[in-house]
Amino acid sequence: MVAEARRLWQRGARYVMVTDDHFSGDLDRCKAIAEGITAAGIRIAFFGFLRPFLGRMDVKRAMVEAGFVMLSYGAESPNPEQLRKYGKGFDDPVDFVREVNREWHAAGARYIGNSFVFGDPDERAADLRAMGDYARGLDPTYIEPLYSQPFPGTRYRESLAQRGLLVPHGWDQFTEGRQLARHPELDEEALRRARVRLWLRFFSPRKIVGAFRVPLYLHQKIGIPVRTVLKYMKACDYCMFGCILEDKFYFHLRRQMVREYLREHINTFEPHERDMTPFTDEFLDMLGLGPVKRLLGERTFVVEVVEAGRGGGGTTVVSGRSASRPAGRVLTRFTARFAGGRLVRLTAGLDPVSGPSVFSGASEASGRSPGASGQVSGAGRGTADPGAIVSESPTTCFQVRLEDVVRLLCGREGHKLAAVARTALFNLARRLVSAG
Repeated sequence: MVAEARRLWQRGARYVMVTDDHFSGDLDRCKAIAEGITAAGIRIAFFGFLRPFLGRMDVKRAMVEAGFVMLSYGAESPNPEQLRKYGKGFDDPVDFVREVNREWHAAGARYIGNSFVFGDPDERAADLRAMGDYARGLDPTYIEPLYSQPFPGTRYRESLAQRGLLVPHGWDQFTEGRQLARHPELDEEALRRARVRLWLRFFSPRKIVGAFRVPLYLHQKIGIPVRTVLKYMKACDYCMFGCILEDKFYFHLRRQMVREYLREHINTFEPHERDMTPFTDEFLDMLGLGPVKRLLGERTFVVEVVEAGRGGGGTTVVSGRSASRPAGRVLTRFTARFAGGRLVRLTAGLDPVSGPSVFSGASEASGRSPGASGQVSGAGRGTADPGAIVSESPTTCFQVRLEDVVRLLCGREGHKLAAVARTALFNLARRLVSAG
């Protein structure tokens, strides 16, 4: 395998997937391969599928040093009975998988994917609906919810057939993104909504910026040019809120998902899950924005997302019901503090969740953050809430309308430029009115 890796490296390969679930079956062999790759001076980023294992940090560190920094393995289910049914070899999913994830993080892995069997008839509906929060608690960097696959000749398929739970299908539907077994509580549409909720509840702000780890590794360690790394990120863009295996089901719902995320989810995560500081400063440096950060000096920026214009309405992806929302409501805010040429703090969320706009209590002319002590969010230094940034530095506040955020994240290039222009005019008009 070392010789093959050398040939790939010499031919220009810089990213290789090792799709062998038994690769980690012999850990001493794994370590020997990894040390051989490192000794040969091969610089490739490997994505590997393997069985989760506890301990043997010597193996984990050797693999990461050799470039095995993207790893995926099955967590499968929060239900111990389901794990025994799948023959996983462990039945305490929280302690086992979370500890394995922690060890890979400690070893320096950049991507840790936990896959889950989704939609099995014996999986409780309540567990499926809560899977996003459960998976986030295990602390992988990514999740892969895949429909159970009743392959011909397996005991699993025979069991489903005997219970009358097989969905008629052909070979082309064995994609892990199609429902092939009937669930007794949830129909296909309800399962799809449960999968959407899974993504919305897993991707806290901390998880979103955690995705910077792989691009940083590709540039800093593998030497891939920034432009190529950005193309890679764009190619992976579809997977942030969904799975390509399901006919890009989430892709065409992405606008609705962004709206729902900002309206109903982003403020509800735990304080540490709303801290977006890690990796963001490094990512800005990778983009060549170091001089801009130094030019900013010591300054705090507050960006509020507001639901402006119409009074409400809209249908949520998960619930499917219409909800009235007052015009001008502050949905969430992002607070960034720069000092010493660095981004020292970036947080998301309201504090408290229903907190008023910073515009309502701030003297924008003073250039200071709201409150007598210069607090952006009204909390003291040393609090548990990452939104509680205390700064005596000048503060600049902006507002951006929800629909412009949607266009910036989901629109074409022309729509993105138009959203930027509207946001600039919107904030200019606010300041002119305030000054008048």
